[in-house]
Amino acid sequence: MKIGGNAMSKCPFHALFNERGAMQFFRKKHQQEKENTTSRSPTTEHVATYYRQLASSDQKQQVAFVKLTEEDVQRLTSIRPLFAKHVERIVNAFYDQVGQMPHLRRIIDNHSTIDRLKQTLRAYLMDMVSGEIGEQYIIRRKVIGNVHNRIGLFPEWYLGAYTIIQNKQKNAFLPMLESRGFLRD
Repeated sequence: MKIGGNAMSKCPFHALFNERGAMQFFRKKHQQEKENTTSRSPTTEHVATYYRQLASSDQKQQVAFVKLTEEDVQRLTSIRPLFAKHVERIVNAFYDQVGQMPHLRRIIDNHSTIDRLKQTLRAYLMDMVSGEIGEQYIIRRKVIGNVHNRIGLFPEWYLGAYTIIQNKQKNAFLPMLESRGFLRD
């Protein structure tokens, strides 16, 4: 599929393949997240429905490759309240670090703002623990990947970004895990 030009304008998702479209796509999801931040984790059946959708999709090989199970997804949804408690700090620390890289700062300044990207990352992270990992989840991830590619933010940068986010999450969650005895010598 050609991004841009006439071929993309015929695609029903063509408006999503720019920064504003991706932001709007996540903003709707983020507004729902704000309303449900303190809500309980999705039920096991809810997670099972989305997991089955993912496991029977075009991504089934990737699901098998990473050995993602329905139980893994359920565990992720169970930490949603903890995630919600720390997501703001993780997002702020991430963009503090990104802002120190002149190349990345130029990309942001040319295509968006830190504040808008913080909203998108917040929604992106909360989406990971929503339990709703079906087709729409995959579409949201692909939209962001396409935007990153189009603006010149290539895999070596966003793979590094995942490492930063993972480290920030670990730093936020380790004290709680240690205090509850999950990490023993």
